[in-house]
Amino acid sequence: MRVIPEFRLSDESLTKKVTFRDLAGMRVGLTREGVAEWGFRQEVPKEARLERARHMRLSGRFRADFNYSNLCYIALGLATERLSNRSLNELMLEAIFEPAGMGDSLSSGFGSPPPPGCAEPHMPIDGAARRVAELTGPNSEGSARVYLSARDAVKWMEWLIAADRAPDGQAQQALATIMSPQTAIGAADLRQAPEGGETAYGMGFVITNFAGGRLLSHGGGGRGWRHMIALLPERQLGVTLMVAAESPLVDGIALDLLDRMAGLPSRRWAERFAEHAIRIAHADHKKINQVFPVGGRAGRAIDDLLGDYSNPVTGSVRVYREHDEIRFQPLDAPIFNGRLRPLGGNVHTINFDEMALAPQPLDPLFRVKAARYSGGAVMRTSYFGDLRLSS
Repeated sequence: MRVIPEFRLSDESLTKKVTFRDLAGMRVGLTREGVAEWGFRQEVPKEARLERARHMRLSGRFRADFNYSNLCYIALGLATERLSNRSLNELMLEAIFEPAGMGDSLSSGFGSPPPPGCAEPHMPIDGAARRVAELTGPNSEGSARVYLSARDAVKWMEWLIAADRAPDGQAQQALATIMSPQTAIGAADLRQAPEGGETAYGMGFVITNFAGGRLLSHGGGGRGWRHMIALLPERQLGVTLMVAAESPLVDGIALDLLDRMAGLPSRRWAERFAEHAIRIAHADHKKINQVFPVGGRAGRAIDDLLGDYSNPVTGSVRVYREHDEIRFQPLDAPIFNGRLRPLGGNVHTINFDEMALAPQPLDPLFRVKAARYSGGAVMRTSYFGDLRLSS
């Protein structure tokens, strides 16, 4: 990675082989776990966030397995800026927004606040939809931080479908390439392959079969907002859903709309996606509970957790007593500041201070427990990995 020397994999021999196509095709093998992937301090440069990648485990085979990672797109965004000596927003305006007639759109990195009047994320809290803070910061540019209106979303879909049908010019030829299969997705689930069958990833789109043709889609979101784009190029149909809410239904609603636009009978995609999300969450919860079994009395275990901990991915975490609370404070991921609450035995959960992290039924479980190995005291966690007590 000559252009981005800060971005290295845990296997240096693979780092030397990584190309821009590997990053865009999500085939470098990076896991999605850890605060470098999501939750890292928003005010730090992209370089500092990318430097954590070399400490993250690889969960897939290089150039053989599909493994989505936001860090890959952040690295591509930074590389683009370095090679052009211009901001990503300037380049996107010139190469995409202006040619497509998208006059309301911009990419918002450092120094570019959100445009006035943009939607704000909302979460169901205490029985009502409440506005929450935006937790996706400027150092996510490349993987997020693109603002567009509903009007521009339509223009973007029209441009994509035109590029797929008859690429005309350098920009549309590039778009046709990103909508072409790059990496096979093995064992694709309902979200990636709703009708089953072979599925691949392009350079931003999942590509599978649907309604007798190709389905190009990409969903994403953060706390309090969700997005889904779904295209049927052969039918010249497309749907973009942008929702300022937390819901597993969005991807399914987009497919329900496609079925309706194509004149097909309802296949209850929203209902099926909701059921699928519940099954996935329950399976994940079961795995975490097996590693962090709850039971018995807490005893003095919570006091055993006090101290300063760290690992190379998460950084430093301080666990300290404040009045009658035990506080959990990740210094490189302050959105996860909170209070440790004993669940029984040696296991604790985290009650986060950040309202946007108010627990939802399908959220992953955050678990913490003290452990002691031959190398010393360790705090085991379900999201931040194993954190070793500083000597």
